Amino acid sequence: MGFGWVVMALDIALALALVNLGLLVALGGLVRHLLLDAVEELDERLAKALQGVLESLPLAGHEPPNPIQQMLLGIIQQNMTQKVPPNPGGEALKAEILESKGDN
Repeated sequence: MGFGWVVMALDIALALALVNLGLLVALGGLVRHLLLDAVEELDERLAKALQGVLESLPLAGHEPPNPIQQMLLGIIQQNMTQKVPPNPGGEALKAEILESKGDN
């Protein structure tokens, strides 16, 4: 009876919400497309810049390491791979600590 205008207002609100949803989906697709294009362009520019840097580096005529460098490298490698000798009193100390914890 007197609620016809309420139903019409709800219909209009629903229609506007659907239009809003459609516009948001379209805007999301546009933003996605623009971002993909921008990332692709950035990737191309970065690849060109890295290629230019690599081409400008003087890597073609480098000389091999001399014997002194090789000897120092061998000493450093040996020092890095050496193991720490075991502590003979370490096991006794560990057992004593464990016993004192067990007494508590």
